[in-house]
Amino acid sequence: VTFNFDAQTELSFSQLASELIAETSLSSAMTRKRSVMAQRKAKRQSDPETEPESDSNRLQFEENCADLQNIQTFLEYIAGSLLEIEQSLQTGRDGVMQMPGDTEEINPANIIDERVLESAFNIVADERTFEQLRERVRQDEEYKLNIMLTETYAQIVADAQQSAEDNAFPDWQARIEILYNQSSSVGGYPCLSFADCLLTATDVLEQLIRNTPGEPAQSLLAAFPNARDELLQLGTAMNLTIPQAIDKITPVLNILTEYSENTYWCASLPRLTLQPPVEVNVSSGGTLNLQCRADSDSSIPSTFQWKKDGNPITGMDTDQLTIENMQRLDSGNYTCCVSNPVGTTQSINTSVLVYELPEFYLTLVPTSVSEGRDGGARLICNATGRPFPGWRWYFGPTRNSSSMTIVDGEETNQLFIPEPQRENEGWYTCEAFNGHGSIRADAVFLRVLPVSVSQQEIPTEFQITTSDTLDSNNECTSQSLRSSVQNFLREVVASGTLISNLELRNVSATLYTIALSLISQNVTSEDTRFSTLIEIANRALPARASLQRSIATLREAVQRDESTINCGGIKYSVVRGSLTTQRVTYVCPPGQQLSPNFLLCVSCEPGSYSVYSERTRVFNGEGLTERVPECVPCPIGSYEPRVGSDECITCPEFHTTSSQGANSRDQCTANPLLVECSAEGSASNKSIDCLINRPIVNSMCTFDDGAQQPCELPIPVDVATFRSGIHSVRIVIMDAIGFTAETTVVYELELTSNIFALEETSYTVEESDGIIQVCVDFQIVPGLSANITLQTARYNKDNDQTEATEGEDYIGAQHTFSANSSEIECIAITILDNTHIEEQEVFAVQLIVDGHMHSTAVVIVVDDDECGGTLIGDSGSFNTPNWPEPYFTNIDCEWNIELVDQDKAVEFIFDTSAYGIVGQPPCIRDWVEIGHPSAAPIGRFCSTTVPAKVTSSTFQARVKFHAGPRRRNRESTVKGFRIFYRSVTRPEGSFTCGGFLKDSTPFGPIGFPRLLTSRATSCVWRYLSTIGTRAQLKLLYFDIPESNNCSRNGLTLHYQPLAFDTPDENLCGALSEYVFTSSNRMMTVRLNVRDYNTFRGFHAVFEQV
Repeated sequence: VTFNFDAQTELSFSQLASELIAETSLSSAMTRKRSVMAQRKAKRQSDPETEPESDSNRLQFEENCADLQNIQTFLEYIAGSLLEIEQSLQTGRDGVMQMPGDTEEINPANIIDERVLESAFNIVADERTFEQLRERVRQDEEYKLNIMLTETYAQIVADAQQSAEDNAFPDWQARIEILYNQSSSVGGYPCLSFADCLLTATDVLEQLIRNTPGEPAQSLLAAFPNARDELLQLGTAMNLTIPQAIDKITPVLNILTEYSENTYWCASLPRLTLQPPVEVNVSSGGTLNLQCRADSDSSIPSTFQWKKDGNPITGMDTDQLTIENMQRLDSGNYTCCVSNPVGTTQSINTSVLVYELPEFYLTLVPTSVSEGRDGGARLICNATGRPFPGWRWYFGPTRNSSSMTIVDGEETNQLFIPEPQRENEGWYTCEAFNGHGSIRADAVFLRVLPVSVSQQEIPTEFQITTSDTLDSNNECTSQSLRSSVQNFLREVVASGTLISNLELRNVSATLYTIALSLISQNVTSEDTRFSTLIEIANRALPARASLQRSIATLREAVQRDESTINCGGIKYSVVRGSLTTQRVTYVCPPGQQLSPNFLLCVSCEPGSYSVYSERTRVFNGEGLTERVPECVPCPIGSYEPRVGSDECITCPEFHTTSSQGANSRDQCTANPLLVECSAEGSASNKSIDCLINRPIVNSMCTFDDGAQQPCELPIPVDVATFRSGIHSVRIVIMDAIGFTAETTVVYELELTSNIFALEETSYTVEESDGIIQVCVDFQIVPGLSANITLQTARYNKDNDQTEATEGEDYIGAQHTFSANSSEIECIAITILDNTHIEEQEVFAVQLIVDGHMHSTAVVIVVDDDECGGTLIGDSGSFNTPNWPEPYFTNIDCEWNIELVDQDKAVEFIFDTSAYGIVGQPPCIRDWVEIGHPSAAPIGRFCSTTVPAKVTSSTFQARVKFHAGPRRRNRESTVKGFRIFYRSVTRPEGSFTCGGFLKDSTPFGPIGFPRLLTSRATSCVWRYLSTIGTRAQLKLLYFDIPESNNCSRNGLTLHYQPLAFDTPDENLCGALSEYVFTSSNRMMTVRLNVRDYNTFRGFHAVFEQV
């Protein structure tokens, strides 16, 4: 049957059916394949935590390899079955070619039965052939029969062979179809029929080849479509011979054979042939070397990656790991990972330990302790090391290690001596060691300071008087009266109390004041340093009690009317109630200070000396002031190398120390401060200026007339000198570390007038009544006098000239007087119309001496409304009057800035184009000051150096400007300032409820500057300054209202540790000062809040001074 589709194409039905079957089978196979692949992928990803990516790759390779081997087995089986059939057919063909020539062996009688032929020739003959054969046997002779049998036999065999050839492929196809039915699978995928299995096998094989990297696989892929089409005909063609079928499968087998030589999908994981060691020790700074090797299929390359603690090490991707300069953090577990597309093989963990020699991070410091059992001595050092170091301690008389011996029993990083004695004084060092080495700390000196028991001294006075007649004949001399007083005191004073410093002061002929000191008994003995504090107290307290009894009995004796003292027949009566006592003085031997326990005296260390000072402490709820000895550092310029000194040694001439507390002559260094001064100016008006090589903090000028005053360079000597002639001034300066330098400048001065100088002008403007008052401070040479006239004139600032003043009521005022000493005179200028005072008004005050013009002072009147004010907004600017021209004198301006956003702070930036304020820090005469309206200023500025940015602590700030009078012409060129301000984020600080703070860390309560909430109920901040300094609190902002003596809301300052019951300062309401300095290194600030959401609290900073 044929179907005519067009004129050119004819398709047989069988061919069309085959193609339709193949198409349907291919679609079905692809659908099933996608389903199986999805199931496989889902299985691989079902447990990602226990099946990492490398295991997923390995499973995929194993699956693909199994698929490839299954396909190969499938195709080889098909090919093998076809070859077996072909071999069987070939055997039949060989039989036809070798037909038997001798037919006599065939019995004609037996030929009648076809079973004989079947048995003889293994063929099946049809009925017609056998009937003919039987007929011929009946008719022909034996010869004819033999010929006929031979021909018939050959024909039968040939026909049988042809039949076998024709039916071999269909029979084979039928058997294969039975074998590969609906329950079959090929390449890991199910198939429904033999044709479907062929489609599945070729599709899977093509996909495997396509996913194989490399050029060979791609070449095979190009030839695969034709080979696949040939192979698929085995399932669809119906008229193939066995040789043709073998030819159809051969191209795919050839591709499969060549592809199998590339073992990509059947490759295995890398196999390690060389593993790194289990444990490696490397010295700190050394080099780590590890190596691993692996075998892998040649068709699949392998890569290396070293890991530390499971993390890849960047750049370490070869079989050799080398890391130089190993450090402590490089210790850990190292592994070698060898990877190929199948997966990753990981070596055993190599534990790498970077060992370190001990290294100190806490070294010994020289220590001084008092001898005895008052606290003991403790030396501490500490070091790092791997393994952790052990410890040994050494002690010796010198710091030389050869003279030191091991301290027995001390095996930690701390050495504690519970009862240090003088024999424990010496050099100590600690040694840290581990299995890789040891290190010793620099030896330090442990000083054991001698101690003694303190005594109490109470200065006492009382009076005696007599009514007897005193003349030259009486026998009571001063010496005998002193002896009589001593006898009186011995009778009154308790035994054990010492009488010292007895002095008789003659108030009048009949009245004496007896001054003395009562001192408790000295109980210091040789065993004091071996005694406990209780044992010492048991000896000292009775002696002090005896002193108090002596005071009581002496007071009782003075109160009695009958207390008398006889001296050579003269009777002196003790003046009743005249006994007075002064504060208690604790007495220690020279060079010792009182211990905090008030019992012992401890020697001063080198670099200090003992002095007596007053100290107030709380005793029984009251303040008790006592006089106690204490050790203070040697002042700058001195040193003290000895223990227990009451004075310091002065450094050699032109040498000084850089700080207090020097303990060696070597700390006295040559003075690095140099000053060179000279006098400049006219014969009658000179000034002294100096060149100084370092910043100075203090200076003093001493003139030849004895006048002494702080120097403000340049020095206007015409102010301090009042006569003509040769003069000199001695200048002494000091820098920040205490070095001093001095020089003397000699100069000559010639005065042209009895009046020496116009010191300054000052004025006030009272606009209510239109009066300007100008005051002049002038100085007249001692012993002389002068006729002086003060008059006003208009001043033209453009040409620096005075002008005629006729016709104007506020110009031309004149005041004449006679003077013979330094005075201050004022001239009042009346202004009838206040409108004459504009933004600025300039006029001159002329000083005429004895008819000659002496000097002119320029006065500038300023409208006060233009200077200062309140500025509200997040940005803006303000400036000094007349900026950028020189600012006016004798003015005070105040600007108050308030931002809109209360969470911000104000930042001030000075205009650098024109800036200058007369003076140098600390800015006494002219200055600009920035701060908060209710707090200490952030800074005060002057000079010509432009200040850096200044930031307030809150949204409010105040700027104050003060300008005094001019003193020198050069000061008239100073420009003043313009300041820009803007809103910025508040500076970071410690806005928490308490804590231990460091230097210069701004702090305040939580939420500042907003209103305080209950989170700031009771907050405590603590600060400890460095040794030798004192703690200081500077309030940058303060807003805590007055409430019941600060008991409800307030800030308390405590200068003693943990002494919350007796604050040193209670702060609330309006404060008169904003800087508070502790009496020691410690300061504690406590905030108490009861009224929430009513005030902002404070903002402060700790500093050390």
